[in-house]
Amino acid sequence: MKTLPKKLILGIILLVIPLVKWGYWILLFNNSNSFTEAKSRFVTTYPSFLQSNWLNNILLVLAVLFLAKTLPKYKILSFLLILLSTVLLFLQFWAMM
Repeated sequence: MKTLPKKLILGIILLVIPLVKWGYWILLFNNSNSFTEAKSRFVTTYPSFLQSNWLNNILLVLAVLFLAKTLPKYKILSFLLILLSTVLLFLQFWAMM
């Protein structure tokens, strides 16, 4: 049985961390009455070192670099994950404005 290369696994892990942040934020926002209530709950419950947009941007760029190295062998999977990383990176920069 074939195992996935380390760079693909590392790229997926680096992609999951910002994805969880966005998922958690959306979940809090949908279950709150206002934006400020969701933001205060997010700040108090989510780990503070992962709240940084710049840290998540760096993780997404590293994920794209690792996934790009696996592109020749895993074309479709790597392409879809790179596309997801790019969309998340765009959302991160949009949230910072």
